[in-house]
Amino acid sequence: MINFRILAIACCVLVVSGCASSVDFVANKLFLPNDGIREASHAVWTERRVGFSTSDGVQLLADIHQQQDLEKTPTILVRIPLTNTFLNRLRADAAGRYTAKRG
Repeated sequence: MINFRILAIACCVLVVSGCASSVDFVANKLFLPNDGIREASHAVWTERRVGFSTSDGVQLLADIHQQQDLEKTPTILVRIPLTNTFLNRLRADAAGRYTAKRG
């Protein structure tokens, strides 16, 4: 079994160096489903920390992962715990890009 600490360090290095595709590769091999899932067919761009207010005035921030070649796409909400740690963000980013790439 792969040591989780080594995996986390490797993912940190990849993210810091800006290699989102490498992080996606590792996530696809280790924890995202692959059997019976369509292949990735879209390039994805990410807009970070987009702010908006709820009807009761609470300010929220979101990262938006959107397909580059489509103007109108569905919305899929990926929530992370209130603790915005590096590993929580890494998992949410990988899941968001994984879904957006598949349409």
